[in-house]
Amino acid sequence: MSQQPSPHAVEVYKQTETVALKAYLFYPETWQPGDHRPVFVYLHGGSFQRGSPETGYDLAAHFARLGLVAMSVQYRLSSDQATVDMIIADVRSAVRWIRQSAAELGADPEKVSCMGASAGGRLAASIALLSEQNNDQVAESAVPNALILVAASFDPDNEGFLVVLPERADPDVYSPINYIRAGLPPTLVVHGLADQMISPTVSEDFAAKMQAAGNRSELYLLEGADHFFREPLYRRQLIARVEAFLQSLGYITG
Repeated sequence: MSQQPSPHAVEVYKQTETVALKAYLFYPETWQPGDHRPVFVYLHGGSFQRGSPETGYDLAAHFARLGLVAMSVQYRLSSDQATVDMIIADVRSAVRWIRQSAAELGADPEKVSCMGASAGGRLAASIALLSEQNNDQVAESAVPNALILVAASFDPDNEGFLVVLPERADPDVYSPINYIRAGLPPTLVVHGLADQMISPTVSEDFAAKMQAAGNRSELYLLEGADHFFREPLYRRQLIARVEAFLQSLGYITG
């Protein structure tokens, strides 16, 4: 078993009343402050109840090797007494922090890609699509420039999502699929056809509605892959598809 890579730096991107939320950073070999590199952000899964940024270290390290400023981001969980609006706010804060700190991070604030798996995929979609909940008088946008949504749930009845809704909240208000419209970031939607936790039809429906609205939305269904893409073969195929998507946007060159 290969050793888990270690971040090159850890930065606090947001201080809440109860926790300092961190970004775990991986830099390219030739990185230096003042660079203008595309950014790769990973959001872990775990039904908003569990999970850790460590599950994204391998992906962040991989994309750092390809020249991006890469990171895996912590956000509050239901065990921190966080509701979904608080969790979404955390991830928005992370994207805004990247743009505010672009010079120090050596980052291009106009090339921020966000990849999320399972609940993390839902969060990535939420910060891009739930715009009417995105106006908090902050100059920097919290909307990523590209989305990669892996085995994501867009149905509020899935993933334990109802556990973290604010009291008396309407689940439909927090469902990204209800906010599809023109002008959204280019999106890669990935799902394993052997997923027993979230039906691949959820991703198919999301991608089709994105395309119908005039957005660039690529759907990649992987035969044999389950919800977690743990098998090395499927993991490699997933990473290769993400690489191709980012390369098509000019985030990976050479």
